[in-house]
Amino acid sequence: MHPASRLHGLDALRGIAALCVLALHVHAIYGGFPDLFGRAYLAVDFFFMLSGFLMARTYGRRLAAGLGGTAFIALRYRRLWPTMAIGGAIGLIYLWDSTRNLPLFAALALANLALIPVSFQRELFPLNVPAWSVFLELLANLVHGFWLWRLSERGLVWVAAIALIATLGFTVYFGTLDLGARPESLIAGAARALLSYTIGMILWHRWQSRAPVAVPPLVAAAGLPGLVILPSLLGIGHWSYDLAFVLIACPLLLAGGLCFVRPSPLAVWLGNASFPLYAVHFAVLRQAQLMGFGRAAAIAAVLGITALVTLWTSRRQLPYGTAVKGGN
Repeated sequence: MHPASRLHGLDALRGIAALCVLALHVHAIYGGFPDLFGRAYLAVDFFFMLSGFLMARTYGRRLAAGLGGTAFIALRYRRLWPTMAIGGAIGLIYLWDSTRNLPLFAALALANLALIPVSFQRELFPLNVPAWSVFLELLANLVHGFWLWRLSERGLVWVAAIALIATLGFTVYFGTLDLGARPESLIAGAARALLSYTIGMILWHRWQSRAPVAVPPLVAAAGLPGLVILPSLLGIGHWSYDLAFVLIACPLLLAGGLCFVRPSPLAVWLGNASFPLYAVHFAVLRQAQLMGFGRAAAIAAVLGITALVTLWTSRRQLPYGTAVKGGN
């Protein structure tokens, strides 16, 4: 796995995960059909693990060669912020409708547009709710840039073990791994993010010298949404399923993605569209509901705006998370 090679399978899985999150939020906002994707919040743990893997892969040598932690986090912020700012801009009308108070609106909007959490109505990012996970990813990037890159694989295992103990405690306390979006679970969400992110880094270290477990790519592509849907089909409500997904399923899904090596326009498109979809979908759904759009029209609006943002991001930068040229 040379750092300059394109990981088409991971591109595809990232897009599939984003579609699962879209299905979760369509139900949350519109309801009206069985909540098959009620565990799609687990796709965020896959995102965290994928980020740890890709950041270790893409930036490990550059950090070792002298790229400072401040420069690294600046590169990450510069890559993530423009697309998230579009989602935030779409959410401005909804936020104004929720506040109807100019000073409060301005404070919330400016903070959230800068990817800074501010508690309002039990949301950390009322402007664009999914931004909480991007904030936590940036925190993981910060720890990576100043410390984690220096650790050996054994050191990373110790960090992951500590994060696992913390995450387990929080998961038992809250009864779920769906942590980080609300003020009361922000610290728990940080432990959750660090766990998956560090495991991703460990997998990169390990798979540099040995091939990953052979998982058929189609099994991984079907398994990601399948494992998200399975608890709803079988009536599994226990938090242990969430942790099993992180500790067992996510590494196997990564392995399956890495086993897909053939160039694929569909995989590239899914990868390119994944972050724009994640960044704008919730704000578009809320705005569509506010304007009286039905579910189908709202989904069409999400996909249309995602296509436009994807076209813009594809012209101005490399796909999210797979950057290997141009330094960021």
